[in-house]
Amino acid sequence: MSRRPALPALVVGGTHMLDPTLFERTAAALGAGSSSLVLPGAGHWPHREAQERFTPALIDFLGGLEPV
Repeated sequence: MSRRPALPALVVGGTHMLDPTLFERTAAALGAGSSSLVLPGAGHWPHREAQERFTPALIDFLGGLEPV
């Protein structure tokens, strides 16, 4: 039995990963409120390699969450 997170998740990766579609499939499997962010040109460190795209996307994602 797999466990799903109690809160929505933002699954992030880059196109230089072995399987960039993994992030989209993972977010879809997590269910409601979860989404993926695939950053062109980034690899295993998307928050460092594409910071100018990662940070605004993270802020948007977090801003859309309902308080717990």
